[in-house]
Formats: sequence, C-alpha cells, structure tokens
Amino acid sequence: MNESLIFCAPSHPTADNKGEGFGMVYAEAAMVGLPVVAYAVGGALEAVVHGRTGKLVPERNVHLLAGAISELLANPTRASDLGREGRLRAMRAFDIKKQTSRLESLYDEITARKNSGDISNRG
Repeated sequence: MNESLIFCAPSHPTADNKGEGFGMVYAEAAMVGLPVVAYAVGGALEAVVHGRTGKLVPERNVHLLAGAISELLANPTRASDLGREGRLRAMRAFDIKKQTSRLESLYDEITARKNSGDISNRG
C-alpha cells in the first residue's frame, strides 16, 4: 500500500448473499492515506464515504469501477484530498483505543441495566 496511489478492492457477496462485515482493509488503506475505490456493498459502506474518502460504485459495474480508478489517476490532487480525508476519518472513527473504550462503556451500561432489572434475564 505504501507505494500505491489508490486502493481498489471490489468485493461482492457470495451466491448465497453472504458478504464481509466491517471492511478492515479499507480502513487500513485509509490509514496510509489512500483513496479507496470499491463496490458499494458490505464493509465498504461502513469504511468509505463516497466522494469524501473514496469512490463507491454499484456492485459488479466494472465500467464505473474503471472510470472511478481512471478519474483518480488522472487527478492526483483529488486523489490525495480523498486519501487525506480518509486518514483523518479512520483516525477518528476506527481508533482501537477509542473503540475499545466505547465498547467497554456499552458493556457497563448493559450490565448496570441488567443489574437494576431494566432488562430481562431471558435470552
């Protein structure tokens, strides 16, 4: 990734409609300042903001995918801007320490509600 100008990972669901959860690879690309080009499905939808941190195109539309890649390669300033914004967003939204703290707070809140009787013991 360190030698790339853009990151392209056009993922799509399997035949039985199973897809990826969170798109970690998109966040990793953003962390090194790469604009992302991907299909607008699965984990890409959570990790990439179309027009702000990269380009998302309809699933399996290789013509639009190629167009988005060409557009960014032809306009390195725009690509750099998207990559910079992606890095800032990834640092804000996907920081492991911040996310761990948020998760721990959720656990504490749920535990407190359960102990106070606000949630049932039924599974």
